[in-house]
Amino acid sequence: METINTNVTAADEFVWVDSHNRLVELQQLPWSNHDVLCVIKHGRCRDSWSRICMETIPRLSYLLQRSLVRLSREIQRLSRPVGMTSRQEVCGALKILLSPALADSCLKGCSRAAAMFSMSDQPTEGKSSRACLQLSVGRVQRWMVDVRLGRFVHEFAPVYLTAALETLLEEFVLQSLPPDLEVPLTAAALESAIASNGDLWGLLQPYAHLNAGRTATGALAIPRFPSSS
Repeated sequence: METINTNVTAADEFVWVDSHNRLVELQQLPWSNHDVLCVIKHGRCRDSWSRICMETIPRLSYLLQRSLVRLSREIQRLSRPVGMTSRQEVCGALKILLSPALADSCLKGCSRAAAMFSMSDQPTEGKSSRACLQLSVGRVQRWMVDVRLGRFVHEFAPVYLTAALETLLEEFVLQSLPPDLEVPLTAAALESAIASNGDLWGLLQPYAHLNAGRTATGALAIPRFPSSS
């Protein structure tokens, strides 16, 4: 597993397409397609999971790894001065990279998972079970250590990062579902919805440069802000 580097070398074959450095492509992910399906079936998307075509699951997993790489680069940058990765660095990365509404949703998911993890009276259970998460907290923690996000990874950091990834995955689905309840979410429909979403399109591009607040057409999009209710 290679270290996440903030100075990722641009792929020569893409120089003619774009001058920005490209994000690294992870060969091994701390989750499987089955884990992604479990998040959809047991989380906020559970009422709509039957509308999601199975061909969409691998694409969701691939897009989620782009979010993981982008978040990890920022977490690594924030961790460098203090020499450790804690929940503060994870929260800071979410606030920096995501739109206000998306960051607020992820932070609420992180706080909820951390509260469940802290209050669990079953210390022998796995971390994911204690935090009521579907993705493996242990695998995410192992990945964070392998890629050296910080010289020391605090116990709560992987809980926060795992919860943030689950929330992002749910947002990908919820914001891409067709308004017609009879229409399924295919891989093509997912790509089309993301292309017109100013909160998601820039975040999921393969380039290191974060082109936030724009859609695939280049049009500026006003970011969503969290509801005051």
